[in-house]
Amino acid sequence: MQAIEQISVMLPADMVARLRARVRAGDFRNESEAVEDALGAAEASNAILPELNKAEVEHWLRTEVVAICDEMDRDPSRGIPLQQVIVHFEAARAARGE
Repeated sequence: MQAIEQISVMLPADMVARLRARVRAGDFRNESEAVEDALGAAEASNAILPELNKAEVEHWLRTEVVAICDEMDRDPSRGIPLQQVIVHFEAARAARGE
């Protein structure tokens, strides 16, 4: 069994409220489990994209993403309706047997 250590952390009130709401909703057994899940997700995300760094992501957001958003503002007809996107992803998941 892994050693367990208790710590105390300070979080913004709105984050604490969201954390407690997720526990009340049954998403997690307790706050510790929720924090463990969040840390695990952060570690997994870093493992999947280790080559990205903050400066590269910031550059991508400010150049490519902003340009695409500007284009969509100029011509919204280029977009795909949300319901169509949802149907596409649901079909892809079903095809994978998920």
